[in-house]
Amino acid sequence: MFNIQIKAISYGFEGQPESIFENVSFEVSGREKVGLIGPNGSGKTTLLRIVYGEVLPLKGQIIRPREGTSLGFLRQNPIQSSPLTLLDEVKGAFPRLLFLKKEMEALEGSARTSSSALRRYGQLQEEFEALDGYLLENRVQTILYGLGFEAVDLNTPYNLLSSGQKSKAQLAKLLLKEPELLLLDEPTNHLDIKALEWLEEGLSSYKKAVLVVSHDRFFLDRVVDKILELKRRSLKIYSGNYSFYQREKEIEEKRAWEEYEQQRRKVKKMRREALQRKVWAKRREKDRIGGGGAKGYITHRAAKMAKRAKAVEKRMEHILRKEKVEKPWMEKRIKIDFDLPQPSGDLICEVEDLTKSYGDKRLFSGLNFSLQKGENLAIIGPNGSGKTTLFKLILGIEVADKGKIKLGNRVRIGYYPQEREILHPENTVLQEVLRDGVDETFARTVLGCLKFRKNRVYERVGELSLGEMGKVIIARLLLSRCNLLILDEPTNHLDIEARIAVEEALLQFPGTILFTSHDRYFLRKLSQRIIEIAGGIIHYYEGGWDYYWEKRRATQGSKIPQ
Repeated sequence: MFNIQIKAISYGFEGQPESIFENVSFEVSGREKVGLIGPNGSGKTTLLRIVYGEVLPLKGQIIRPREGTSLGFLRQNPIQSSPLTLLDEVKGAFPRLLFLKKEMEALEGSARTSSSALRRYGQLQEEFEALDGYLLENRVQTILYGLGFEAVDLNTPYNLLSSGQKSKAQLAKLLLKEPELLLLDEPTNHLDIKALEWLEEGLSSYKKAVLVVSHDRFFLDRVVDKILELKRRSLKIYSGNYSFYQREKEIEEKRAWEEYEQQRRKVKKMRREALQRKVWAKRREKDRIGGGGAKGYITHRAAKMAKRAKAVEKRMEHILRKEKVEKPWMEKRIKIDFDLPQPSGDLICEVEDLTKSYGDKRLFSGLNFSLQKGENLAIIGPNGSGKTTLFKLILGIEVADKGKIKLGNRVRIGYYPQEREILHPENTVLQEVLRDGVDETFARTVLGCLKFRKNRVYERVGELSLGEMGKVIIARLLLSRCNLLILDEPTNHLDIEARIAVEEALLQFPGTILFTSHDRYFLRKLSQRIIEIAGGIIHYYEGGWDYYWEKRRATQGSKIPQ
């Protein structure tokens, strides 16, 4: 049975005073599906590289399985160049089959006239059949279609694919190879909801082990049976999916606070007792000096009380030194007191009979909806279905083929694009958000809610990660006094803590939100209504994510995962 053990490993970079993580221990065995979570920069990718054998730890031991056991590693940054088409690049998962096929094709002509060539062809064909070579094309296409590619993509040169498409192509190759341990570094990036569901089903039924880094909480709920949390340089293990981990964290935090408060009460009581005994001792000593009978007895009592006071103080010092319960770390919840410049009318936006095509590809036709003040409306659908185009039509960036869009009275729009070009890399975080007379105290409150605390507001934007840049854009929107936010994939590149922070900030926003996302936890938290656009077909759901999910299951039955 497959088993890899990581024992008390530590890792850090040369010249840095602190290691990234210390004394990390865990194991992956059999068919376990393990999720690795933690904030950006906590060392998750480094830990995957150590498991893969690409990086050596500074300390600790790795007990690997037998020689020849296969490990597959999907990186965040895929192979960028290949002279092949998408289909042929993914077929590269089976080099032996490709070799056999090439040899067979070379012998096809001579096999008709040469007995030795015929025998060799027969041997090659027998091995080709044994390896299911005739099913190769079908297997490759099934995985590519599951990950969201279409037939027209198969013969596209690999070098012309987007970075997201290349990442999906490399994921397809790994799934076809079926290694004993799949190491996946954020495989859900670039996947729409349909592809996510397909991948979840595939990994859940995968007959070998998986260690996956992901910030997709829904994905972690449906795939993994163990969570490794890498945070503040240490690792903790939870035997369950993400929801189990959440519940356990809440219990741990509650227990930690109870233990801390219990010790505080105990120490406080001991301090009071020691002080009281000292006061009594001084009072008895004063009585002796002042005269009166039984001086020897009073002196003895005073000394005894002083001794007991010292004993209590020593016991208290021992508790504080040896048994001290540290104050639990707790994320501070920040409430934002929004001040919109002027309320909009009740009608925010009305879309009538909207149609949009690019060449022969029709994105949608006859799209109708209205958006009311205070609503959160989600637009969902596969990549390329027209969600971003719809937003650009509402913003006036693009023109519809047919139909009209009417904005309500006093509507002021703030737009979050998928691209980050709207930020100035030389500005600090604080400079980026202090625009249009924004109050600095209010700006710091919003940034604090999004986890930019204290000196972090003075970091240059150009030095931030993509996820942190996204949070700066959201902060600017929340400070812009806009009453309609249009958000295009606002949780892309965010770790779980950052996603939760964005959710909490947006839930406090008193205006209207129109958004798209593939993050189903985010959709569940934010959406009140959903419109789905897929293959030019439009479905309207007068409820949030759970309502949408139940309706889909009712109409599509067993095709929808539980």
